[in-house]
Amino acid sequence: MITNPIIPIVLENDRAYGNNFKGCVYFCDIDKTYLDTKFETIGGLLSTLFDFAIDKVSISGMDYLLKAVRRNNNVINGVYFISASPKEMKNIISKKLTLDGVQFDGICLRDQFYYMRKLKFKALKRPFSFKLLALLTYNSLLPEGIDYILIGDNTESDAYIYKMFKEILETKKINVKKLRNFITDEDELKEILDFHDKIKSGNVKKIYVNHYIKNKMENIENVIFYEHSIEVMLDLYKINKIDAFYIRKAYKYLDFDINSLSKENKILIEKILNNE
Repeated sequence: MITNPIIPIVLENDRAYGNNFKGCVYFCDIDKTYLDTKFETIGGLLSTLFDFAIDKVSISGMDYLLKAVRRNNNVINGVYFISASPKEMKNIISKKLTLDGVQFDGICLRDQFYYMRKLKFKALKRPFSFKLLALLTYNSLLPEGIDYILIGDNTESDAYIYKMFKEILETKKINVKKLRNFITDEDELKEILDFHDKIKSGNVKKIYVNHYIKNKMENIENVIFYEHSIEVMLDLYKINKIDAFYIRKAYKYLDFDINSLSKENKILIEKILNNE
């Protein structure tokens, strides 16, 4: 377990990788990305904290998506979860993922009480430094030169966090000026900058962001906003990251309307369903 005294990550990595690892590593958010949590109200927040694992509701198709990407081309890919949810939820989240049949290699949650002890209540609503530090920490633990695929939602800053991580890996530098647009706490800024000499090469192949807030219009370069997980599966299929078998299985068991897809994806899924 890795913790940080300034930015309160509680991070676990349960897998050792050889230098010959040729797979891909997936990072996925939890709330509003994997789980359909309702923390906008007090009742929803309490439910999020105290529900049993079996009562948690997955966003449609996300279990199929993550099971599909786990194994591809005879490689077991890495799957990690990064969420600003409180660290006390780890056991419930882990049990929920196990119930869904989703295998994963690590999870990073946040020590919410740290901010409360420091009276930094506004920081609870600003996950930028937390998630970026988690990504950089995992990058320092993983092999050089691997591919990353990042999945989040548009309720917070996932698109911008993921874009900055992509830029850092591409340039092997942390742009202080850009970072200050999102992080104002000088101590937290220093913690991120301390990773400058620890950055390992890598390639963020795809950034997917769940368009959870439907009236939030966004068009961000290199970010794919999606309405349903099957759209992500189809896009990954195009770059040979998942097998068509999983798309057929997801379509069979999910309540999904093909007509909601783009023309291109509608043609593609019809070919997949017809085994063409």
